[in-house]
Amino acid sequence: MDLSVGGKKKLLSLVDALPQGPEFQCTPLKVVGDIIDERGNKREEILDVWHRDPVEVIADLLENISFKDNMKWVPERRFRDRENQSRV
Repeated sequence: MDLSVGGKKKLLSLVDALPQGPEFQCTPLKVVGDIIDERGNKREEILDVWHRDPVEVIADLLENISFKDNMKWVPERRFRDRENQSRV
């Protein structure tokens, strides 16, 4: 199977054509490690945590018509056996 897309520009254009969801947000997070530096302090590092608002993600999924035939709006009972004795 040939998975080549014809170069970097073509790949990026295909990625950009994908459906867009909620915007990503970047939150800096200070992490204190257990390694001691030369001054006797624990080493620290600022990490960028990229995330989306979970409420916006759920709303986006619920509004997506691609999933309309797979949405269940009432509770279901699932069982492991045919006698409906062992619930999942």
